[in-house]
Amino acid sequence: MAGGFVPPKRLAQTVERIAQPPAVTIHLPGERTHGVLLCWGRHPAAGWVAGVALLCTQRHHRALVTIWLPGHLLQPSPTMNYANVPRTVLQGSADQWPTLPPVYPGAAAEWRQRHRHETYRPERR
Repeated sequence: MAGGFVPPKRLAQTVERIAQPPAVTIHLPGERTHGVLLCWGRHPAAGWVAGVALLCTQRHHRALVTIWLPGHLLQPSPTMNYANVPRTVLQGSADQWPTLPPVYPGAAAEWRQRHRHETYRPERR
């Protein structure tokens, strides 16, 4: 699959077909974590945003979390190929953007069953 533009209505289906999404390091305020890049989104006001998936553990709760984040928070890995990452055009407010599917290489069913998609928050800049 070439990393071309995908209509938002087909984004989840396209992302679910990616065999091995590339790994990224995500730099959040006070935290650095690892995840995978599922897609890129281009929004007129927010610019480039990244659709990412990460595994979160809080106390006894585990969840596979997907979220749209400002693109500049991602650090690519020098060993990964990002050429096939799909892109989409995002319109409207963040709560209207597509919900990302629970895709994470090697994640057990337990993680995928507890999938939660968080809405983009620009204050994470």
